[in-house]
Amino acid sequence: MASQSNQAKLDMINRLSAALMKKSKAKKADMSFFDGLTNAWDDNVTAEEEVKRIYAARTTGETRKLVDF
Repeated sequence: MASQSNQAKLDMINRLSAALMKKSKAKKADMSFFDGLTNAWDDNVTAEEEVKRIYAARTTGETRKLVDF
């Protein structure tokens, strides 16, 4: 850029600044699909109770051991 005039540099700065100041025309994500999922699994069971149910439903073989983590 050293070979360009100061006016050309200022013009380039103005164009870049204007481009940055423009509002983005990006589409907003359509969240309507997720709105229907709110409280889709609402059976008033806490996460801890659900984990206990899962562990209780598991079967173990002689070589398989379930470990809490």
